[in-house]
Amino acid sequence: MSKYLIIAALIITIISCATPGSPTGGLKDTVPPELLEASPMDQTTNFKDTEIRLFFSEWMKLESLEKELIITPRINTEYEHELKKQEFFLTFKEALPDSTTFTLNFRKALKDITEGNLWEDPRISFSTGPYLDSMEVSGTIVDVFTKQPMEAYTIGLYTTAYDTANLRQGEPLYFTTTDKSGYFNIRNIRNDNYLLYGFQDINDNLINESSSEPYTFYT
Repeated sequence: MSKYLIIAALIITIISCATPGSPTGGLKDTVPPELLEASPMDQTTNFKDTEIRLFFSEWMKLESLEKELIITPRINTEYEHELKKQEFFLTFKEALPDSTTFTLNFRKALKDITEGNLWEDPRISFSTGPYLDSMEVSGTIVDVFTKQPMEAYTIGLYTTAYDTANLRQGEPLYFTTTDKSGYFNIRNIRNDNYLLYGFQDINDNLINESSSEPYTFYT
């Protein structure tokens, strides 16, 4: 009798050890994805291709590219995009204007697939000519009454050479949006005279609707 009890106990022990359990969680991934390769590389000159290629250190995901991607100076050229694991492609449907310095700011569009860590400083500047425009402008926008920073405020540079140099009539040539601290930075600007306006672009059309969208300007 005792022999059978020992065998039964052994079987129970084996079954118990084979019961599946939930694995313990590891450390949370807080490391931002790293850009390993790019074509063109940042600060490239004489770039004549229509395809932008970015290769990251880990698998990526893409969110709201049409809203997040800012291309300056502003152009109306259409593009297509594709994401393959670690590799991102942006292809313009026609050649970019010659002798122009472009900055592509992806903002929050590209992040890693595990924890959603953002690509840090997600900007690439390149020129389709022999040199890069090197002017830049930066600042901080705060509410004049509350002194609180104005986040997601559109800041635009308008050329004075056209009748559309008005935030309520035309779109800015260069533009960006403020971060959580109200800070903005527009770089690789062509040397020229500009008007600087800022406004809360609620409908995302790059034109200020004065009746519903607060604005600011630099005299």
